[in-house]
Amino acid sequence: MNVPTHVDVGVTTRAGDSAMSVGSAARQKGEASAHYKLALFEAKAVHTWSIPSRTGWMQRYGDIDLGTIVFQMSLELHGFAGMKRALMGAAGVTIDRGAVKVEAQPRDRDDSFVPSFDIVRGMPRADMGDPPDKDGKPSGRFVMAAVGEKPPKSLNGMQVNAEAFVGVEAGLTLAGELQWLPPQQGKPVTLAKLSQGLAGSAGAGVKAQLYVYYADGRFRIKVSARLCLGIGCRGSLDFVVGVEGMLEFAKWVYYQLAHAGFKELLFFADGVLEYLSQVVFLVFSRNGAIAEYLTGSIDEAHEKVKAMTQGINVARNRIELVRRINSVAASPSNGSGTWFLYATPMTRGLLLYAITRHNWMTHTQNSADIDGVLDPQLHYLPDHKKAVIHVIRGVTLASEWEAMFQHMTAVGELSAEKPGKLEGDVIRFLNYGVSLSDDLKGQVIDPINAEGEAPSGQLGNSYLEQFLAHRNRLLSSFPKGYELAGLQMMDVDTLLALDGREAPTFASLDDGYLNPLDQDRRAIATAAKVGTSDSKS
Repeated sequence: MNVPTHVDVGVTTRAGDSAMSVGSAARQKGEASAHYKLALFEAKAVHTWSIPSRTGWMQRYGDIDLGTIVFQMSLELHGFAGMKRALMGAAGVTIDRGAVKVEAQPRDRDDSFVPSFDIVRGMPRADMGDPPDKDGKPSGRFVMAAVGEKPPKSLNGMQVNAEAFVGVEAGLTLAGELQWLPPQQGKPVTLAKLSQGLAGSAGAGVKAQLYVYYADGRFRIKVSARLCLGIGCRGSLDFVVGVEGMLEFAKWVYYQLAHAGFKELLFFADGVLEYLSQVVFLVFSRNGAIAEYLTGSIDEAHEKVKAMTQGINVARNRIELVRRINSVAASPSNGSGTWFLYATPMTRGLLLYAITRHNWMTHTQNSADIDGVLDPQLHYLPDHKKAVIHVIRGVTLASEWEAMFQHMTAVGELSAEKPGKLEGDVIRFLNYGVSLSDDLKGQVIDPINAEGEAPSGQLGNSYLEQFLAHRNRLLSSFPKGYELAGLQMMDVDTLLALDGREAPTFASLDDGYLNPLDQDRRAIATAAKVGTSDSKS
């Protein structure tokens, strides 16, 4: 059988232009296989500037930088008359009278990096759409290559359905990862993997190049093809968050919210953030496996977790939750500690609601405690008060603080009461006892309403003093590029000095990570053979 044993492939990829050449191939009798692997984001894209797309895209939400995402993609064709190849970029594979042909595929020449290229950061932007305006109204701006388009019939010219290869012993393996760059880490980590099945319905009217939704028991991220397959490509691809990746997904979601100042993220489908927050609450409060809650459609999932969440509000379950919160705070590195650290404001609101409910049975499980010697304080439900302090200490921004109280309800939905009223309820709960603050209104409530803060000392209530001390260290803008755990450990002066500042490493990959990719890309540009095997008959 005559098969090609050597193929020279030259790749040039430009925004709006592309070409691929296939050199002459020697023929040899016998069985042989060769494997070539190209990674999409290891090719250099050029349009006015030299843009190394492998360094990622900056997620841009209105005028807010949310952080870096990176795509690592591969398409592999195998089984063609014993030949194994991976071809991508501007290459396409077609069937012409039973023969496999490699051809260059046209792209949209009107598409370009130029309108969205960030000169300061040296990277292109992925358009996340716009946040709502001050009145809560959505933007009417059109986002180019929005993911609401129909999925492509082919991936850059390469047919992805098996029917395209009828009569040919061939297959196609499609692989890819959506990665993100965590703060103070120079190497991106996997967030979601390319779906090998049918994409779910993400809803109509999507106005973003990346859209997060939930379908068939999994959180999914639909991405414009131009971000992961190249400028000029149309349609969209689906990435799925596996059970094993849920904690990483929760971390990414937290930083998206924090960088956006806890504004509504309109590139998340309705109900997705609420559901994630409820799931994290259940994982933490029940100490269960997250796979237990990832089932069905978003509506089915909501009903299931809502019923489970309401079950927490029973005295015996509340005391277990209180003990778990206090245990995690004492040992944050344990299994539940990371879930607690990256809890959304809705999750924290759920926690606050649960641990501030009480009845006579609650008191039998948590005896009163006397604090202090010279000025003794008799605290009712002291373990519950400790848990309240641990929950609120996880809040960094003033907007996050307000959002937490907005969701201080039984199942985490928005409360009909104002956040200030609910915060007052927590303040009064912390003052629940004997010989505590005797002028709560004059010492705490009135100063907060008039000045935005209250002195945190000499209140005659240690828990209330801790609550106000943390309230007084809240920031107005999240310091991008800094790890949340590190911020929470800083002293107040150091933390306040970082308000709104950006770390030099924000959204930047380490040279140590990029250099090997440069070497790989040079090897790819000459289409180096990764492996061959021959056996002559």
